[in-house]
Amino acid sequence: MVDAYGPSENLKVIGSYYPDDYRGEATVTGRIKYANDHCFPDKLYGAVLGSPHAHARILSIDTSKAEAMEGVEAVITYQDNPNWDSEMLSWGQEFAAVAATSEYAAERALMAIEVEWEVLGFNVHPEDAMKSGAPLTGTYEESNIGPPNTNGWGDVEVGFAEADVIIEHTTGWCRPHAQNFIEREGATCWWEGDDMYGYDRNQNPHSNNRSNAGNLGLALNKCHITSTVAGGGFGDGGCQGEIVCDTE
Repeated sequence: MVDAYGPSENLKVIGSYYPDDYRGEATVTGRIKYANDHCFPDKLYGAVLGSPHAHARILSIDTSKAEAMEGVEAVITYQDNPNWDSEMLSWGQEFAAVAATSEYAAERALMAIEVEWEVLGFNVHPEDAMKSGAPLTGTYEESNIGPPNTNGWGDVEVGFAEADVIIEHTTGWCRPHAQNFIEREGATCWWEGDDMYGYDRNQNPHSNNRSNAGNLGLALNKCHITSTVAGGGFGDGGCQGEIVCDTE
């Protein structure tokens, strides 16, 4: 040891060659294949439409123009997807999707979907959301404040009374942050008879297979999703490395 916290010749990673099991070189050189990079004959491209409002309700939706466009194979809305709803609780919340023969056709079709909105009130700051009469965010039915977390240990009043020092401080609110990925969100799938195969950026391939099978009404042994490499697993990434999950 150089010092208590310095480098050591016994270190196995820092300062020594480490074989890249996670395809770092392929990632930085652009040779890595993500879910969207797997191309197949007659591949369809999907695009999803999100809410332009922070809080709104869909009064009516017309997809006829999108359905009539060249290259469009299918259009679905919240009326077809049980996981979607007619009330938008955040900007970008999904409510319609298109499948088309090209990415451009899918994006153009999204722009052709006509929606009549009832724009509702929304909250920007947590302090405003906690006030009486504030617009509901949808987490709870009658309030934006959930039930308090409690425990049965100790006596708070006695603790304050016996404390040598009491510090009272309001910390305020931290702004949310989001990481940036070098790949796009996406998945690719295809059918072989009654079996579905595909690639998805997901760090939990077993759960991913179960959810896909459930949404499509398939038996688990009919759904075969491979989790491909992704930018990371820190809250919105997939797994590093390729995991084949052929559920039996």
